[in-house]
Amino acid sequence: MINYLLSILYIIIFLLSLIFIGNTFFKKYGNLPIRIIYSFILYKFVISFLGVVISFFKLPFITFYVLMFAFWIILLGYTIYKYYNDNIKISKEETKENLKRYWFIPIITIVLLFFSVINIQYHWFGNHLDDGFYVNEIYDYVNGVDTYSIDPATGFTRINTFNQYSLNTWQMESAFYSKLMHIEPSIFLKIGQSFVNYFLLSILIIAFLEKLLQRKNIDKYKYELQFIPMALILFIFQFDVLNYVLALQDGWQFGNAMYYGSTVIRTMGIFLLLLPFIDKTKIKFIDFIIYGVISFTLLAQSAVALPVVIIVGLSYLISYFIFECTKKRRSIPLILILGLLFIAGIILSNISFINDHAIYLVIVNKFSVLFYIILIVWL
Repeated sequence: MINYLLSILYIIIFLLSLIFIGNTFFKKYGNLPIRIIYSFILYKFVISFLGVVISFFKLPFITFYVLMFAFWIILLGYTIYKYYNDNIKISKEETKENLKRYWFIPIITIVLLFFSVINIQYHWFGNHLDDGFYVNEIYDYVNGVDTYSIDPATGFTRINTFNQYSLNTWQMESAFYSKLMHIEPSIFLKIGQSFVNYFLLSILIIAFLEKLLQRKNIDKYKYELQFIPMALILFIFQFDVLNYVLALQDGWQFGNAMYYGSTVIRTMGIFLLLLPFIDKTKIKFIDFIIYGVISFTLLAQSAVALPVVIIVGLSYLISYFIFECTKKRRSIPLILILGLLFIAGIILSNISFINDHAIYLVIVNKFSVLFYIILIVWL
């Protein structure tokens, strides 16, 4: 029971910290959801940088633990200083307005977590054995095992090589909180970290929609937007049922492993990459830096972010050149980008396992009503 109570304590402290940081540093950028997401990006970028450096130089976990502890002290200390030094105030009226506009987000988060907890089939299978690697690795971090030379899934010595997992930092981050608060890693992940990620996804959807409405100068639906994340319930049912809604690559992870870095990419990646640029009418050099920061942060969670980063970046540039640039300025860049996409399409189409899997997903979606709705809208 103590592990569950400590997980709840982690949820409260972590989310309140993001709100406090967001209200202090990002108040001018938008409403509460945008402030929370921007503070989350700032936090994730710093710890991702720390984690990547430590992994690259194969430093022990205690180094990351000490640096994370110091980072939180510095960040919260400076936030408190800036909050009072700049005389930042959150009025009672603003607090009441936020409660009216976002009171449903914690409720939908609890519902999502509830379905995740009772959806036990894939927990018994060890989440397709993925937990046998990731969760064991977190236990190894907590217990001081040399994760660079010991395979987490088997306990055997592994070849000490650099691979796509070497730059993943979410395991170290989870191990830090688990060790700091003395929470069993498996409970921390499936209760504490899952709740936080479900909450952040819900609030990210709201932030994205609010920016879209602001871009279109629509000053309506501000109290109704909080109910949109209810649609996420469609994707959290048992995996065999989910296939009749929409079959997705690793779709089972949303209902059983929201704590994975790859699940964060699949659910939040596109929104996070686009959120700072929805209201942009001109691309500046600072925008490339911001996109690079977010891209690095996502790649540090999982290597599956790479195609997302590339596709979203190219799609945004294509849209920008078509709708925001004059005909004279957009012709050459647009031709170059479309040419690169054409070449990439030819190369990827000749890779059999990619082709076969794409065809498989289309076949299994032949009974999905949602698949045909998406197809019609796209056409």
